[in-house]
Amino acid sequence: MIKNNYLFLLLAFILVCASCSKKNTSQAYWEDAPVVAERVMVEGNELIKLNPDLLTDTIVFPLSYFTEELEIIKLDDRDEALVSPQQKAIISDNYILILAEQNNPCKLFDRNGMFISDIGGVGNGPGEYRNVRSYHLDEANNRIYLFGGYSSSILVYDFAGKVLDPITLPRQLTECAFRVKGDLVEIVAKPNDQPQTIAWMQTLNGEMLDSIPAEHLTLNKGAWALRFYSDKQEDLFATHFMTLPGRADTLYHIDFNAMKVIPRFMMDYSNREMQPHSYEEWKDYFVGSTSEQIHIVTMSEDGTSDRRTEGEKPAHYIVDKKTLKGNCFRIENDFMVGQDIVYQPVYLFENGYFVRNVDPGNLEEMLEKMLQSEALSDSMRKKFTRVQEQMGDDDNNYILYARVK
Repeated sequence: MIKNNYLFLLLAFILVCASCSKKNTSQAYWEDAPVVAERVMVEGNELIKLNPDLLTDTIVFPLSYFTEELEIIKLDDRDEALVSPQQKAIISDNYILILAEQNNPCKLFDRNGMFISDIGGVGNGPGEYRNVRSYHLDEANNRIYLFGGYSSSILVYDFAGKVLDPITLPRQLTECAFRVKGDLVEIVAKPNDQPQTIAWMQTLNGEMLDSIPAEHLTLNKGAWALRFYSDKQEDLFATHFMTLPGRADTLYHIDFNAMKVIPRFMMDYSNREMQPHSYEEWKDYFVGSTSEQIHIVTMSEDGTSDRRTEGEKPAHYIVDKKTLKGNCFRIENDFMVGQDIVYQPVYLFENGYFVRNVDPGNLEEMLEKMLQSEALSDSMRKKFTRVQEQMGDDDNNYILYARVK
């Protein structure tokens, strides 16, 4: 009995030590990080304001700090299923949607990589598109919604690729984010089309039911960049207006229940010249860049184009929502040792996943190098070895993904 109690206490001690070690490892990334932001109230809502002058150092996070373990899916290698590495991959709970690129249409796969169907086609006919600017994959209702830009409708398909009746928009939009909820559609529009409304609720046939005035959010043509996020937990859109230059901007939540725009995060540019920059929101953090290099193309009357670059190389930062600690940061892909360092961490996750669409030839070269590294974890070594052994000459692309914690 005494021996059993001793073993129990020893086991408990080991577990406590392991727990503390894990906790300390997690906290170590933030231990020396300064408080870089403050909370201010704007019309009854909390706004977090970053002071970029307080960013002092760079935190190097492993990808595993933010995500679960990396998974690998080989896509169906039938001719009709082939994709290019330039096509963006979107992961949902049960499906993989490959977005269109040049003459390759959108393609739907299940989470085992089995090809299901083409979704629409590239062109100008019914159910066709030239590109995809925004999407909504609705598993509950077996629907895929695509918006191609410069259009007055949202294209609708079922999961077999059948073209269904489109959703009519009240006006032509160049860019928008949307979410379909039964018979209703929530839409946020690009703010420099000189719209009277920036966001609205409408029916499937285009009848606007309620809206949010654009007012001060309207921007001049060419003076913006816009990114959208959909937060499933809070049932809110988050949107960011990036201006060039001379005007402060904010990351907003758009509450469709109250029909109002709520400022949530901004960077204080009062002590420095404003540069093109970006904001994005993760579950527990605000991330962004104090500067961005952007390419601007202007056309002359004789048809020639002039391309110039504005802004500086990006300096990325992260701010913890609870503690307001933060610093510059970058992320290394510790799952793929020595192969993949993420230089653009702000845009790392989409739809709750880290995703890479990888050509089999490139993956084979990466596997050769990674499997020679002693730093590779045992679990990833087993996965990569299994993939390497099963690779063939006619393989389709591979999808590498990790779910955000």
